[in-house]
Amino acid sequence: MAEVPRYAVPARRGDLSGLPPAWVYTSAIELFHDEDVAYAERMRHDGVEVTLDVVEGAPHGFESWAPDSDLARSLVDRATVWLDARLTPAVAPR
Repeated sequence: MAEVPRYAVPARRGDLSGLPPAWVYTSAIELFHDEDVAYAERMRHDGVEVTLDVVEGAPHGFESWAPDSDLARSLVDRATVWLDARLTPAVAPR
């Protein structure tokens, strides 16, 4: 197997400083919950702006197979608000 470049998998880097702001979502009964939380904590420790969103009572991928559930809609709404706040330039007052 070819070696994957460091920049291709940020979680494998030793130093996470310099990464852009991140929104990390996991769920309380997610198989990768601990890894997701640890990655968010590592980024925060290295000075990256991180929002960690933990959804209680939802399994991995629930937003894909239950997109019309209240939990999924709420998650997507929070992600959209977070992303919109970072992609929409601030409007200067006139």
